Amino acid sequence: MILEPTEELERPELDEEIMCLLGQTPSKEKKLGSDIQKDLALRLEHITTMGLKKESRKEIIENNLIPSNCTKINAPKLNPEIKAALSEILIKKDNALEAKQVQIAATISCLGNALTKIFLSDFKDQAVIKSLIEASRLLCDTQHRESMTRRSFICSSIKKDFKEQLYNTEVDSFLFGEKLADTLKAAKAISKSGAEIKVTMKKTVVPQKASQVPAQILNQKPPLPPTRRTGVARRAEPAAAPAPRSRQQQPLRHSTRSQRHHALRH
Repeated sequence: MILEPTEELERPELDEEIMCLLGQTPSKEKKLGSDIQKDLALRLEHITTMGLKKESRKEIIENNLIPSNCTKINAPKLNPEIKAALSEILIKKDNALEAKQVQIAATISCLGNALTKIFLSDFKDQAVIKSLIEASRLLCDTQHRESMTRRSFICSSIKKDFKEQLYNTEVDSFLFGEKLADTLKAAKAISKSGAEIKVTMKKTVVPQKASQVPAQILNQKPPLPPTRRTGVARRAEPAAAPAPRSRQQQPLRHSTRSQRHHALRH
């Protein structure tokens, strides 16, 4: 029996072992978590779409200061040595990213304060602690990535000889580390040493032998002699004028003839 093209073939279902090998079913739908309290969800979405007022933002940041024993979560400052080499546009862009990091640092401090209070209390909800720790870890990673973004923008306008050394520095209270001066000195020394030991390749010119004649010259025909030139060339040349006779030669010929005639008569 021949099936029509529109008919679907019946295929057997795969067993559980094969399904495990195939992995999870791909899905285009975004997975969502459990619902949070509705009033909290309403306010969080409003702030996400509309943003905080300037006064509210400033108040929250001031209420969540950086802990004295965790200062590296704060926004790193731009090193003065690097700032002196940047344009005004890059400096303004870096200031905007630094302000963003100040807000992230305040958020990390807020979570750290909440976790510290839970740790000091008698009742410790493991689920709550886990959620707060995961939020803190993600924010710390975001802070690090923002620092790397700032460094990437800045290094785009820095000399190539210093880029590798700058990327190897560790972020602390400054974007390129507190010991940047020593790093720059080391980079200059490495660049100078590399220039001194670098071998300059000179291009050698091989002189040609005198006997070597190009083939094009050998294949050329020699020019024709004047007698074998074309008729057009001969006609183009003016004819040579006859040499004028000297008047003194005519009496000489007449005298010779008279002498011969006189000799015959005698």
